Amino acid sequence: MEIKVRTLGMQLFFLVGVISFDAWQQYFYLSNFNILADGETISMWGLIQNHSLKWLVWVVFIFPFVFIMNKMDLWESSLTVSGMIKAISIIIGVIILAVCTISLMNSFQDEGALVWNYWVEVAWFTFFQKFATFMLGYLLVFYYMFHRYQLDHMEGKISTIREVKNSYRDLYEDLKEQSIQEETSVLYVKVGNKIKVVPVDKIQWIQSDDYCVRVHIDGHEYVLRKSMKAMEEMLPDNFIRVHRQAIVNTEFMNELVFNGRNLIILNNGTQVAIARSRLSEIRKVVKSL
Repeated sequence: MEIKVRTLGMQLFFLVGVISFDAWQQYFYLSNFNILADGETISMWGLIQNHSLKWLVWVVFIFPFVFIMNKMDLWESSLTVSGMIKAISIIIGVIILAVCTISLMNSFQDEGALVWNYWVEVAWFTFFQKFATFMLGYLLVFYYMFHRYQLDHMEGKISTIREVKNSYRDLYEDLKEQSIQEETSVLYVKVGNKIKVVPVDKIQWIQSDDYCVRVHIDGHEYVLRKSMKAMEEMLPDNFIRVHRQAIVNTEFMNELVFNGRNLIILNNGTQVAIARSRLSEIRKVVKSL
């Protein structure tokens, strides 16, 4: 919002400055080079009004200029030689239309009708008087619109890149999770001087033991040097944390007890305590099974 207000302020400052300059320049020439007819007088205010009307016509013709540029899709190709030639040609054409309109207005204002000879004379005079400043004004409009197009185009690319990045991040997370689950289909447990392969789907529950965990399978215990958090992250979704010191495989759950002592009873009769903070989560898991 602040940038738009600043841009509008700069545009108004340009218009006021160029109108004042044109009026002062004409006033200087008329006053110092005996161009006025005998008895004819001029005022600075009258000249400002006259040039303000001309620049109002210039402002009106900004809209067809921008429309044509958009219609021909010239903003992107404007940096090429052919694109620049087309853009300048359009600007010159718009200036000619603006000059013709101003001359037509002067003809009706001064003569009361369209007088061809007078119209041609005023058109030539206005063209040579206003061409440079009108061209400068339209070039500034072109510069502003071109950079707006570039900015919008860049923001669109950034948005697309951001969407692609997010898509790849989601894909990476999915593949990472899938990879973890595939990798943890078995656990490698050191037993004496041997490494035992323990299928994850055979694990009934896991118990925390200081800096290690005890993996329970069919009445056997295997010790792993891993934290409960690490185990929780690497195991499949059918393993749930029921207590700070216990993770249970839902495939081996046989019964839930909520009678003051919150327990999970496994198929082999093992009782695992449920933390109060985990009750609601466990109920949701059980309902979804």
